[in-house]
Amino acid sequence: MSARSVRRWAAAWAAAWAAVCSAVAAHEAQGGLPPSTVAYWDRVAECETHSTWRGLGHTYQGGLGFYWSTWDWWARELGLLRQYPDAGLAPRLVQIRVADYGRRVHGGYWGCA
Repeated sequence: MSARSVRRWAAAWAAAWAAVCSAVAAHEAQGGLPPSTVAYWDRVAECETHSTWRGLGHTYQGGLGFYWSTWDWWARELGLLRQYPDAGLAPRLVQIRVADYGRRVHGGYWGCA
């Protein structure tokens, strides 16, 4: 195998590996949530904030109206706080993953739920 072939093979392998890693990261960010769970949280967001997913406030943040310290707590436990220090900075599906985690693990609740 020539050096040129090795470089092409290595480049193709690296690109494929990057695509796999990206797909895994996206799946993990969604938490593998079923569509019914996503639909449930979309309904909660419509009631809580009229689905203003990018909402940043001093007290409540994001489309689900996370209390700021609750977001810090749950997002930290999921390893997401450094990337998304405020709920309103996180994409919709990340907010849903954090909310679903908080409801299941910590018994979190929402007024509109």
